[in-house]
Formats: sequence, structure tokens, C-alpha cells
Amino acid sequence: MSIRKFNNIQVLNLAYRISSEFQRKGFVFEACGAIIEEAEKVFTDIPIMVLTKRNNMPSFKLAQKLGFIYYPEYDGYPEKTIYICLVFFMKVKE
Repeated sequence: MSIRKFNNIQVLNLAYRISSEFQRKGFVFEACGAIIEEAEKVFTDIPIMVLTKRNNMPSFKLAQKLGFIYYPEYDGYPEKTIYICLVFFMKVKE
């Protein structure tokens, strides 16, 4: 997780990657869940986001399973990279 600027606001960017031999075993879900839980305690006023490549459906589904919401209005962000990304933000807790 890193702090970055997105549309001129400060966000926590959650990134995950795992070797193919360990995929689909729940490791990333468990690890990201713990990271999110701790980040929400420490960074109470900074939204958490995930960027995924458009064609990365496992990552898309993982982001949703973690509680992130897909925002299609940001499709294509960032415009000047080789990746076309989808943007997710964690639902704000009430």
C-alpha cells in the first residue's frame, strides 16, 4: 500500500501481485483484508483505492470481494500509460 495522488486528492493505493502457483488459494484476499483493516485504523481520512487492468477479471473480482466499489467514470485512468485501468474505491463506513 502506498500514498499517491488521484484526481488531486491523496489516496492509499492498494496493490497486490502473487505468483501463479499461489493464486486462487485465498492468500491475497486474507493479506489484503488485514492490510485494509490496519490502514483504516491509521489513515482514517484517506480513501483506499485499487487500480486493475481492464482485462484482469480475477483482480476485478478480488477488489469487489474486498468491498471495493467500481467507478466506471474513471475508466481508462491513467491516460498516459500503456495500461487501461479500472478504478475501485473502498465503500465509506458510516
